[in-house]
Amino acid sequence: MNPNSSSPLHALRLDTWHLVRRVAQLGSMNKTAADAGLDVGRISSKIRALEAELGFEIFRRNPHSVALTARGTAMLTEISPLLDQFEGCLQKFSTSSDSIKRTLKIKVPNGTIPVFIRWFKAFREEFPDFDIELTDNKSIDLGSQMGFDVAVFCNLNQKPPGPIERLGDVPTFLVASPKYLETHQKIISPGDLDSHCLISCFNWNTSLRCLYGPDGATISVKAQHFFCVDCSQSCLQAALEGIGIGWGVPLILCRDALSRGDLIRLLHPFETVGLSYYLSETKPVSLPSGKTLGEWIANHWQMEFGHLTRLSPAFALD
Repeated sequence: MNPNSSSPLHALRLDTWHLVRRVAQLGSMNKTAADAGLDVGRISSKIRALEAELGFEIFRRNPHSVALTARGTAMLTEISPLLDQFEGCLQKFSTSSDSIKRTLKIKVPNGTIPVFIRWFKAFREEFPDFDIELTDNKSIDLGSQMGFDVAVFCNLNQKPPGPIERLGDVPTFLVASPKYLETHQKIISPGDLDSHCLISCFNWNTSLRCLYGPDGATISVKAQHFFCVDCSQSCLQAALEGIGIGWGVPLILCRDALSRGDLIRLLHPFETVGLSYYLSETKPVSLPSGKTLGEWIANHWQMEFGHLTRLSPAFALD
């Protein structure tokens, strides 16, 4: 940094670092400009000036997006808690109430929304001074504009800056409605699937049509007909409607329908490819219990899903 410069030292300006964090969250200076009500050229010049003072690039610039460099990620990871601490201090001294209410912003995969709603119902009873904003991170733009304290994801493209923790793996199944099975050819072996319509989520499992069974058995499936959707929740709904056989529906999503008899698991014990889930605590939030919000979520995840076993390999989309 040049102490003789007459221009503002961007490295010491909180507003510049807030812009950096916003651009990192949105992955776009244009989106940040629209969100902040600023001119994109002004945002770009502020960040360029900051990079010049630091002596390295914070962002890699592409034609329609930006992404943090390795050094930018490391620096923002260190600085973000300081920004949050500063904001918290301002909030503390600007409120006229002795009781400060904090809004927790959480992003989770759409297939886990019912689980998290149940968990956070109990959370609010235990910690009534917190408000909750729970977002489906399938809506990437909406979730990024809101910002978040904790993100749970099974798509590594949704990985925010900073460290992540692996929560665990969840098996996925073949499922169908009783009505569908009553009116279509019986499924006794994997080869019988060839004549059925498979409902598949094209975001992650369309090309991975293998069944995995005991003793490492792997069977390729060559179906003739497909009904493709863009998320697991839609895959579940299409199976419930009797459109076809749900391919690779996560147990988290279909277990209630299975227990009610609304869906039937097919070709047990064979499974489709499992899903790996991760957690990122972007803004660590301390709870009165002594745990952070991320630790609270990880603990509930282990209590509910830690016992699950699977026969198939598991991965996260990248």
